[in-house]
Amino acid sequence: MKKFLFTIICVLAFSGNASAQFQQGTKFLGASLTGADLSYSKHQKFGFGAEAKAGYFILDNVMLSAEAGVDIRFDDCQKIFIGGKGRYYVNDNIYLGAGAKLLHEFKNYNDFLISPEVGYTFLVNSTVAIEPALFVDISTNSFSHYTKVGIKVGIGIFAN
Repeated sequence: MKKFLFTIICVLAFSGNASAQFQQGTKFLGASLTGADLSYSKHQKFGFGAEAKAGYFILDNVMLSAEAGVDIRFDDCQKIFIGGKGRYYVNDNIYLGAGAKLLHEFKNYNDFLISPEVGYTFLVNSTVAIEPALFVDISTNSFSHYTKVGIKVGIGIFAN
């Protein structure tokens, strides 16, 4: 965990010269991995998650996206989710996001999650980006058991 956080800090520190301009009409495809979850209630143990995203910039620096994913924990059943999110780029690299997810756990549990996040887009070249983000999934059904805070790292492809 310490190595992972140190890597993220180094990437952020050395990427000050990277710049992006996200214009209306730009398309986005991405995927993220997470496993560094910090559970609010210790209900969930270590595991990993994966998600796929597709988005479209409706205005300059404003993207709407759809996402779907899976969350696998070693202490409970697997979960799947589908949702939508909006993203606003505060400057060339830092973004704020908010969205909602429908979660289904395979032991017959369903939930609606509100998902704010803050992230950083590090452009490797003009179309490929590495995107670390800090997120919160706020459960509206069982706050103490299913709300979680986590870190995810993704890769994204931007196309005009």
